[in-house]
Amino acid sequence: MPLLSARSAKLFALAAWAMAGCGGEAEMPGERARPADLQTFTCGAGCGGQLGSAVLPGPSGPVTLTAWSNSPQLGTDNDCDPTACAGVSPVTAQNGHLSYGCPWQCVELVNRYFQGTWGDPKIQADAGAAFCQYAASSSRPQYWVYGQYGASTAGHAPMAGDALVWSSHVAIATNAVSAGAAGTLGVIEQNATCSGTDTVSWSGSLFGGKYGLSPLCWVHVVANTGATGPLCPTGGNWHLAGDYCGSEPGMQSATANTLYSCAAAGGAASVKQVCSGGCLQMPAGQNDQCASAQPNGATCSAQSQCQSGQCVSGVCCSSACGPCGTCASGTCTPLPAGNGGSPSCGASVCDGASAVCPGGCTADDGCAPGDYCKAGSCVARQANGAACSAAAECSSANCVSAVCCDSACGPCGSCASGTCTPLAAHASGQPSCGGGLLCSGSSAACPAGCATSDDCAPGYSCSASTCVPQAAPDAGTDTADAGTQASSGEPDAGTSTNGAVEGQPPAAVSATGCESADGGSSFIAAAALLFSAWRLAESRRSAPSTDR
Repeated sequence: MPLLSARSAKLFALAAWAMAGCGGEAEMPGERARPADLQTFTCGAGCGGQLGSAVLPGPSGPVTLTAWSNSPQLGTDNDCDPTACAGVSPVTAQNGHLSYGCPWQCVELVNRYFQGTWGDPKIQADAGAAFCQYAASSSRPQYWVYGQYGASTAGHAPMAGDALVWSSHVAIATNAVSAGAAGTLGVIEQNATCSGTDTVSWSGSLFGGKYGLSPLCWVHVVANTGATGPLCPTGGNWHLAGDYCGSEPGMQSATANTLYSCAAAGGAASVKQVCSGGCLQMPAGQNDQCASAQPNGATCSAQSQCQSGQCVSGVCCSSACGPCGTCASGTCTPLPAGNGGSPSCGASVCDGASAVCPGGCTADDGCAPGDYCKAGSCVARQANGAACSAAAECSSANCVSAVCCDSACGPCGSCASGTCTPLAAHASGQPSCGGGLLCSGSSAACPAGCATSDDCAPGYSCSASTCVPQAAPDAGTDTADAGTQASSGEPDAGTSTNGAVEGQPPAAVSATGCESADGGSSFIAAAALLFSAWRLAESRRSAPSTDR
């Protein structure tokens, strides 16, 4: 137990600072006079004993800083621990912990945090104006000073980890406040109180006086972002001490579905309860509270708000459901077959039987638009011009002559490039157009009729816009028929007009009965004529008579 009451302790501290101040790095010349009864200002923790602690920001996450007792020399620049004051490097004090200055003065605590935690230069000055000036030097860019000897405080406010400097004391802020709004700063300190912690007012632009000392400046570590644990609201968001949801406006670094207990504006918020059903924000002046878990079918915004622990698309659901399921009624039900799923199943579509996305496909209707089923997997359809074996493989749904085509094309078209192009005029078509018709050259479809015989296949002629087969030639109409001579009556089949022997083909002779002098075309023509006549006569002679 402390030997003095808290009120008496603060009075003695005030008297001590008025006479001596909070020491730091250098012993003051000469022995300072102080009241003899100050020797009795002690704390139950004893010299080097643990006082309070605070969670502060660190370069790799929150760190815990502990304040050690300077009892029975509390409130003076005398050290209860005879260990020599540390120089640039820390020393091990009698309590076994590192000291970054004279143990356990107020400046030592600040340097232990600045130098030991952040690795920044040690501030080698006693508490007061010299401390602000030393930190504000351009040779120490690791610090930024606000207030006297530094930048204007307008638009700025201390955060957790900043050093607050009075005329003969320094302490470290344990929470943040807002610029322009009144609030309260918690502090951790040495050589001031037996608890090692205290609070100080914040006007919106400067922190208040403490122990009868005037505020001078605050020192900020440039690398410090102020990230610590959850902090209570400040300013207009503060509605007296009580319970606050982590989602309450003004709460800092807090979890939404958690209820916190707050004792002071801007102070550390302690977890009171994790709200499995969510946290309800109540009107100002009333404590926030945890909500009850909701049944299936009730609206929700978090899993913890549902009795089932499953919040699906804003509704408490009987199960986690899946992309192919809906929980609008509170019971997971499969979506219709062909639905793409939410979120999407990708290349596959829902099968209508399960709430989960299918693992493959058995037919094209099990795939999303633009895909088709191949060997149990949905794959993308091919672009025009790509090779194919079936229409389903093409994005156009047209596989023409093993090539994906922009249209179904036709017998009179070619899709070699992926675009249907008409074949040349009078091409036969692939397959043939039929009816003896040939391609027009202007369309991929077979023409409906012909205009000229050129529009018809060989062996056909155009008649009344229709290609008709041509008649075969009649052998009895040969102009070389020996029976059509100018003389009257049919000559005897056994007599050759050229004196040929009966039953033998006539000799090739000229019109004068002699062989052509040049063996030329006239001879060949005459020979052919005679040979035809002979064949005709032979055929008639051998035919049976019908008039016997």
